[in-house]
Amino acid sequence: MRLLPKWVAVMGIALGVIGELSALSLVIPQALFLIPLTRFPGFVWLIAAGFRLPNRRAASLPLAEAQR
Repeated sequence: MRLLPKWVAVMGIALGVIGELSALSLVIPQALFLIPLTRFPGFVWLIAAGFRLPNRRAASLPLAEAQR
C-alpha cells in the first residue's frame, strides 16, 4: 500500500533481519551485541514510522467492497 517512505520500510526490514539474527545469541555468545543493536534503533524506527504514517486512510475501494 506504500504508506511509508522507502527508507523507513527498508530500515524496518533491516532491523527485523538483525533482530532475527539476535536469536543466535542463545547458541553463540559472541552474537549478544545484536540484541541492543536491534532494541534501541527499533524504538527510534517505531517513532519514525508513527510520524510518517498518514493521518487518514485513502478511500480507494467502493463501500460495498470495504465492508467485506
